[in-house]
Amino acid sequence: PLGAGDLGTIPFGPGRVLLIGGPPNAGKTVFVMQAVFDMLRLTPDVKVVVLNVEMPPDALLSRQLARFSGVPASTIRDRTFTATDRDKLAAGYAALAPLCERVAFVQPPFTLENAVRTAQEFGAKVLVLDYIQRIK
Repeated sequence: PLGAGDLGTIPFGPGRVLLIGGPPNAGKTVFVMQAVFDMLRLTPDVKVVVLNVEMPPDALLSRQLARFSGVPASTIRDRTFTATDRDKLAAGYAALAPLCERVAFVQPPFTLENAVRTAQEFGAKVLVLDYIQRIK
């Protein structure tokens, strides 16, 4: 399950298909990536492949670094760190880095065939297709 309360009733993980929809800027990508990194943290043997046609991997990972460190994403994006931020970022990075070994990102072309090939080569049990209507 994805979490507590109503989210605890949603099965999420290997062998499942989960479709999340909503209007633009509703937070679908943020939600899914948080769920992915929580799954990586809680399930040590799972590997994930992500295909995102709108955001590059560094932007997706920067959001997770912000989440793990408690440093605002805008501070990370703009590189306006304080000494306190640097300490928090170091701790966030230390928590995030081992998880990143178990996540891979599909590189162009953004096709279903390439996503499947990447997942098979990486040994992923979970494949995230973000913005599926734009995937060939």
